[in-house]
Amino acid sequence: MSSYHLRLPSSIDACRPLFEFVMMMSDQERFDSCFASEFALVVKEAFVNAVIHGNRECPHCFVHLAFSVEQVRGRKVLYADISDEGEGFFLHEVPDPRLSFRLMEPSGRGLLFISSYAEITGLRKDCNGSTLSLLLYPY
Repeated sequence: MSSYHLRLPSSIDACRPLFEFVMMMSDQERFDSCFASEFALVVKEAFVNAVIHGNRECPHCFVHLAFSVEQVRGRKVLYADISDEGEGFFLHEVPDPRLSFRLMEPSGRGLLFISSYAEITGLRKDCNGSTLSLLLYPY
């Protein structure tokens, strides 16, 4: 099993170092380049959600990311936890961006992108913030 941890400032400007970290991790784990791109998209969207909706762009907050790669029945499995230090959000309160009256809204597609490539296995909230848990199957 491999584990990776990253703590980034709650700023959209941290997307670049996040991308570089995800690519380094993908290289170390020998993920296919197509999967690495999907993984990067998922993690970026989860990070942006943590910055904007979780930490409310507070410059004093951080986003914590934890990844583990395991072999399960002969297949690699990637677990990802993306944690904010803010109020977070409830999954069931996020409106469907595919509804006709929401199509022109400037936000709301991040979770749709995430769920297209990863399984959302949970969203935990406590006094320290929220954690979005994801499951991916690298190839």
